[in-house]
Amino acid sequence: MSLADAVTLPPSAQRSSLMIALIAMAAFALNVAYGLAVPPWMGPDEPRHVEYVLLLVEKGRLVAWGDSLPEIEERITRSMDSYNFWRYGLVSPDVYRPGSRPTSFDQIWSPGLTHELHQPPLYYLMQAPLALLSRGMDIAGQVRLMRLLSALLAAGTVVMTWLAAREAFPGDRLLVITAAAFVAFLPMHAFMAGVVNNDALAELLGAVLVYTLVRGLRRGFSPGMMLASLLFVVLGLLTKRTTAVAPVLLGWAIFLVLRRQRRVPLWRIAGVTIAGLGAIAWLASRFVDVLDRVSTQLPAVLHSLVYIYILFLVRPGSEHRLALQLDQFTTADAFAYYRRWLNMLFETFWARFGWVNIRIHWLLYDLLAILTMVALAGAVLIVWEAVRGQRPPTAWQRDVIVFLAGAIVLAFLLLVVKTVREWDAAHIATTQARFLFPALAPIAILFVGGLRRLVSGQWHGLMSAGLVAGLLVLNAICLLHYIIPFYQA
Repeated sequence: MSLADAVTLPPSAQRSSLMIALIAMAAFALNVAYGLAVPPWMGPDEPRHVEYVLLLVEKGRLVAWGDSLPEIEERITRSMDSYNFWRYGLVSPDVYRPGSRPTSFDQIWSPGLTHELHQPPLYYLMQAPLALLSRGMDIAGQVRLMRLLSALLAAGTVVMTWLAAREAFPGDRLLVITAAAFVAFLPMHAFMAGVVNNDALAELLGAVLVYTLVRGLRRGFSPGMMLASLLFVVLGLLTKRTTAVAPVLLGWAIFLVLRRQRRVPLWRIAGVTIAGLGAIAWLASRFVDVLDRVSTQLPAVLHSLVYIYILFLVRPGSEHRLALQLDQFTTADAFAYYRRWLNMLFETFWARFGWVNIRIHWLLYDLLAILTMVALAGAVLIVWEAVRGQRPPTAWQRDVIVFLAGAIVLAFLLLVVKTVREWDAAHIATTQARFLFPALAPIAILFVGGLRRLVSGQWHGLMSAGLVAGLLVLNAICLLHYIIPFYQA
């Protein structure tokens, strides 16, 4: 868009663009505030993510499991010690004794958790230039610099949520702005945006893909739009395993378009999708030994990608046995685990900071639970009406609503699959809601839409203002009353 075109935009469109620019800048500032409040190494897995970046710079090539260097681990652990990580972080039991600081990750974390070098490389490649330019800086300063990139990427997610919501509901500027503000001021999202972690890029690419697919559902998939969607799918897969939902989302959107054009029943599309995924999983499990032998002949980086996307899910091992014995899922211990799992998912969606060791007051969680249940009830009603063809009036918009709901469900199911895969490794609830953040744009849109569905139209403005104000107050409470005092104690 040229400057002349921007000047001739309707006043309402100009106000909307100015508003999202202000929200994105406020989101970046909030992300940076969390990054300054949280000491280095206190974000989930941050030492291991930083190690990945430093290894890329040191070796000058892509790296994989087995490429770790003792001098980098020693440099990181020395800095971790200076920030009292052994008190505020998360380590294996009895890992630290006074006078015997660990010098390697093997001494700190359990086997299989010592590195993140199996991760796809895209986020770390984006961080590598910053690490290279700051090579002579103290490593804690390098961490602060890398955190700025995460903060910027997360602010981009806010903008992409706005674009996706505007494409889905072009006549509802209030919903569009509120959905973007929800992403901007969600405390857990802002916290994760303030640390070094590949979630920031995964959620941005997830939001970009959602925007592309929603646009395709509304306007049709041109060859250019299809190529763009495929590009974002590939970039997502090169970022983090949680974006494995991306190709399924692309297929889901295409199926919805075909259903609209050929009037194929929704249940049939869902059945074909589930059957297809099941067939792929069955074939992979049947030929897992072949896949294993073939993958070992690949370069180390490609072998890592094959492992995390295929072999991890279907290959039994000494640490991760394939947990498909159905009787173990119906025991009393199992149901207790489900409750812990859902509680952890809920708390880490809203506000559970550090290495999930900073909780807020139970009353705040209860208020957030009530808000969540109200929004969920409204969202279910919206989706139900769309499936039944009752509202909204246009077929493409009904498909968009079904697509957004499907994106959330599919991201949740991917998280369940990961949990089942690791069932025998740990019966503690290790899940975190940040693994759902590649679907944060659909979550925000339907969350806000769900709240509005249960409120009379004359109260929509007040509801949006109250939601945004409440999130800002919650961020202030989290930062000033919980996070900063926790690390100063």
